[in-house]
Amino acid sequence: MRHAVYAGSFDPVTNGHLWMIEQGEQLFDKLTVAIGINSDKRYSFSLEKRLSMLRASLAHLPSVDVVDFENQFLVNYAKSIGADYIIRGIRSAS
Repeated sequence: MRHAVYAGSFDPVTNGHLWMIEQGEQLFDKLTVAIGINSDKRYSFSLEKRLSMLRASLAHLPSVDVVDFENQFLVNYAKSIGADYIIRGIRSAS
């Protein structure tokens, strides 16, 4: 099974995030969307609200799980959940 993880703060979730997730869902058998928690960062939305927004936005994608993780490098988190791939977006074309 091809399992990938797509991580971010999703504060808030954007159309760009949703596009990346929908593309990833088509490429992999399972996609974990993980909200990374950084205690040094201030967020506009609570973790619970960000989880809720993502889950509501992705309810039509059955192979996508929405979770959170804290105090780990992304590569270590991916390994801990059995994901062999990490999806990353591009912030700017330049």
